[in-house]
Amino acid sequence: MLAAGAYSLLDLASFHQPQAKRFLNERQQYQAARGGIEYLLELLAAEEPDLLAEFSIEAGRQLEIGGVPVAVSIEDEGSKINVNAATEKLLLGLDLSRAQVESLLDWRDVDSDPWPSGAEAEYYNAETDLTPRDGLLPTTEELFLVRHWQGEEELIRRHLTVYGPMNVNQLSPDSLDALLGALAVDKFTSQSIVNDFLAAKMRGQLFPDLESFFGSLPSLGPLLGEELAEHLTAEPVVNVNTATPRVLSAWCHYLDLAPSLADWIVESRKSIPFTDLAPLLSRVPREQHRLITAYFTTESRIFSLAARAGRHQIRAVVQQKDEELAILAWQERTD
Repeated sequence: MLAAGAYSLLDLASFHQPQAKRFLNERQQYQAARGGIEYLLELLAAEEPDLLAEFSIEAGRQLEIGGVPVAVSIEDEGSKINVNAATEKLLLGLDLSRAQVESLLDWRDVDSDPWPSGAEAEYYNAETDLTPRDGLLPTTEELFLVRHWQGEEELIRRHLTVYGPMNVNQLSPDSLDALLGALAVDKFTSQSIVNDFLAAKMRGQLFPDLESFFGSLPSLGPLLGEELAEHLTAEPVVNVNTATPRVLSAWCHYLDLAPSLADWIVESRKSIPFTDLAPLLSRVPREQHRLITAYFTTESRIFSLAARAGRHQIRAVVQQKDEELAILAWQERTD
């Protein structure tokens, strides 16, 4: 009986050995992926030069951590177009169909009135088991739920984001309304603030800082202003060295700049990256200088870090602020 029992245990151990080895390999791959993210965070904290070029997705950088190969990359997340803030005109500049743009606006805005080519709750209730968010999107993956957005993986991954503070100079009124709703502001106060914002937009006002933005909103109290300041910025968001050609074209469309400016930026930065905006200012009329300085920059502050080891993928979105790195999002996935 003892011999038989010993044989059974040995047989059982032999049966579980492949599973144990597989578990150990999976664990090592997961830890290696985390190590890849930590390595990229250290490089960002040290402000190493040329990181975005050296660790771009196209560069295909590979590390070895604990004997495990890890593919790593860094993207400029902040120069993508923020779908929570973008206006109709900016989205159309991305070469989207009107149906795509209006469906996104309906998904995001807080009302139930559909745009002519859009879709509100009535459509989703009849065709799917979904309802529009009627607020700010927490992830870009949610765009796949929006009517007419299926199959747009490349567009969403390369050109769009939901992360980081929204720029007040590109902010749409319905985005401000949705943000106020997320902060549990009552509808009467929200509408008063949005009306103030619309009046400022009608005057063609550009805001060099949040103080001037809040000063244009008489209905906004100081305490609410402090809350909004955590979600908004007046700093330029489009890095001319890293924004994709499609994003640059969208901004030129939105700002009524010559379409050729986007092509010139892309060609010029291939040889020498821009260190300031002087070359751009020299190529546009003087009356458009304020647009260049309000929207464009040569710096990046929000980054998407990715690491893949075996079946394990980790993505972290971080913001560089006051010489510190704040993690805005952390996503883990196993194929």
